[in-house]
Amino acid sequence: MPSRSQLFCIVCGGADVVGLIQLISVPVICTQLWRSASEARKVARADIDLVGCRGCGHVFNAVFDPARITYEANYENSLMASPRYRQFTDAIIERLFAAYDLKGRTVVEIGCGRGEFLHILCQRGIRTGIGFEPSRPSETVSVDGAMMRFISSVFDPALAPHADAVCTRHVLEHLPRPVDLLRAIRKAYASCPAQVLFIEVPNGGFMLDQLGIWEFLYEELSYFTPSSLANMLRLAGLSIERIEPAFGGYLLIAEAICGPHDARHPASSPAVAENFHTFGARYTATVTAWREWMDLARRQGKRLALWGGGSKGITFLNLLDRNGQHVVQHVIDINPLKTGTFTAGTGHQIVPPAALKDSPPDAILLMNPEYETEVRRALRDLNIAVQLIPVSGYLPPPATA
Repeated sequence: MPSRSQLFCIVCGGADVVGLIQLISVPVICTQLWRSASEARKVARADIDLVGCRGCGHVFNAVFDPARITYEANYENSLMASPRYRQFTDAIIERLFAAYDLKGRTVVEIGCGRGEFLHILCQRGIRTGIGFEPSRPSETVSVDGAMMRFISSVFDPALAPHADAVCTRHVLEHLPRPVDLLRAIRKAYASCPAQVLFIEVPNGGFMLDQLGIWEFLYEELSYFTPSSLANMLRLAGLSIERIEPAFGGYLLIAEAICGPHDARHPASSPAVAENFHTFGARYTATVTAWREWMDLARRQGKRLALWGGGSKGITFLNLLDRNGQHVVQHVIDINPLKTGTFTAGTGHQIVPPAALKDSPPDAILLMNPEYETEVRRALRDLNIAVQLIPVSGYLPPPATA
């Protein structure tokens, strides 16, 4: 691990950086689809040295190496199979149309993935959607009269010289120099009328405050707190319209425009510094409590399932059920592309909810409580009565003999 006296914040450049926690030998990429348990257990691994900047409140991995990140065709992180997540996405799009009059306009999305967000924007009435995504081929398709163009590249404004709005969702947390991307966007589109930038990132403040500790991934270099996100926008020369927690606090969303800076969103705060001071002990206590609970469940022969085969679930399993004993017998996910695949690092098989009917568990660990309503509905439809235990941000239930 590098000396922290040599570290500088990747957002504000400050040197007042303190250590938070270290995670050893975690999967480099969590959400690639593996077709066998043996392949899944052989994934590339790396360490995380999580640090926090007391100047702006930013949290980042001090030993991140971007050269280790290679996204392949088996990468799959879409959440659009979930009705709850689709509802959240629809609400964002309705807000953007209402606030910025996007009908008939051009929207650029940087890091568009499979293009699901851009596709909905086209359906709702934009004229042109342009998505930058290095992992997919370049092509142009028509969606309800709108043109949707995919560019197999990182962001290059020369390939999209006009934009009325720019969206970047779950991209900035992967970049070693996130301010540079925002400056490039501002420079490219500052003269465009009604230009707005929409940002969505994981909420590092939630992780610190509410112990959303199953969020930490090697492929995510950064975790923005409200103060560090505001500071980044100001450094890029953007005026903040709003910064808000979203999706149960797990995410941060922001809107900004080119214009004079403002002081509505302060830099760091005493609360952030206090969270830095206490986070390591709180993290250790929470992981220890869950490890003891899982060990007791194993000794008692309890049959456990885990609902959520995405990054939270895979991080949880790698910390607590990695030794081959598989206290968790089933990993449930409603994304059909994940059915029959195996979790990175641990080799748990991912199955659809219907698989629970043949072997109902004693309890289900729910990785994200935001999905509780739809999970309970799915269990009722399957006529399965089972204890549902929320994990993210929670201590385990009291142990029973």
